[in-house]
Amino acid sequence: MFSVTVEQQFMVFLYLSTAGIIIGIVFDFVKAWGKTFDFSRKTFFAIDLFLCLAATFSVFQVLFVTNWGEVRFYVFLALLLGMILYYLLFSRYLYKFFLMFFKIIKKFVLKMIKINMALQDYLNKKRIKCLESYKKLKRFLGKERQHDR
Repeated sequence: MFSVTVEQQFMVFLYLSTAGIIIGIVFDFVKAWGKTFDFSRKTFFAIDLFLCLAATFSVFQVLFVTNWGEVRFYVFLALLLGMILYYLLFSRYLYKFFLMFFKIIKKFVLKMIKINMALQDYLNKKRIKCLESYKKLKRFLGKERQHDR
C-alpha cells in the first residue's frame, strides 16, 4: 500500500468534486434533451442507467489515475459535495440554458423538415404536370400515327 500525503488527498478531493460537478452537468444535459424531444419512460430509464454506469466507470478511472484506485470515505464525500454544489449553484441556470439550446435545435430541425417537405411537394407537382404533358403528347402522337395509316 502506498503512503498518500495530505496534499495528494486534497488533490484527489478536488478532482472528485470536479467529477461530481461534471456528472451533474451531464445529467441535466440529458434531462433537458429528453424533455425537449419527449423521450418515453423506458428510453429515459435506459439512458439514465447508461449514464450511471458511465459515471461509475469514469470516477473509478479518475480514482485509479489520481489515487491508485484506493476508495476512501473522502472519495464519496468529494463526489457528493461536487454534486450538491452543482445542484445548489448552477443546475437551474444550466438546465434552462440546455432547454433553450435543445428547443433552438428542435425548431431548426423542424424548419428544415418543413422546407424539405415543401420542396418535395413543389417538385411532385412539377413532375405530375410533366407526366400529364407527356401523356397528352403521347396521345397526340398516337392519333397522328393512326391518322397516317
